[in-house]
Amino acid sequence: MFAEESKWIWEVIKEGISGRLILDVGAGSPEYRNEKQPYIAKLYRQMAGSGAEIKTFDFNADNGAEITADICDEDLLNKVKQRFDVVIAANILEHVEDIETAAKNLCGLVKSQGRLVVTVPKTLPRHPHPIDNGWRPNAEELAEKFACLMRLIRTESWIDEHYREPYISDANCRRPEVTGGVFIKD
Repeated sequence: MFAEESKWIWEVIKEGISGRLILDVGAGSPEYRNEKQPYIAKLYRQMAGSGAEIKTFDFNADNGAEITADICDEDLLNKVKQRFDVVIAANILEHVEDIETAAKNLCGLVKSQGRLVVTVPKTLPRHPHPIDNGWRPNAEELAEKFACLMRLIRTESWIDEHYREPYISDANCRRPEVTGGVFIKD
């Protein structure tokens, strides 16, 4: 997650989140959220301070998430019974082997009338952590990916700060453009 991206996520979810259950898919480790990208920790503080409960979901069991699973698991929705008012999937779809199954599962984790917030890099060099499938959609392509699953509320693209993770060694990498979408489950 990028700094401007975390601000955008907060803006699109902050209204009415008191008492809501939020799932951060691809949450990473506490060290990652608190030290490497402290704006994620700030987002978590904003959500918790507004009365929301946050759960974490990650593929890597070593990251200490409440839910450890593969978002591409065909049987995920039978294994994870809980559903969420808000599901955040920030920069994970470029790291999955099966985008269609991941999209279906993300939507399936959302309660009726709940929201799904998805962000993906539109311009960013490949960064294989753990894999990079090369998917870099624009707003229209992101909306199309979820169109048959949920109703689109809004899409947007913005320029964020330079990504300074160790997975990207190109010091000349331009500032990435990020695409975000908010969807609701009717």
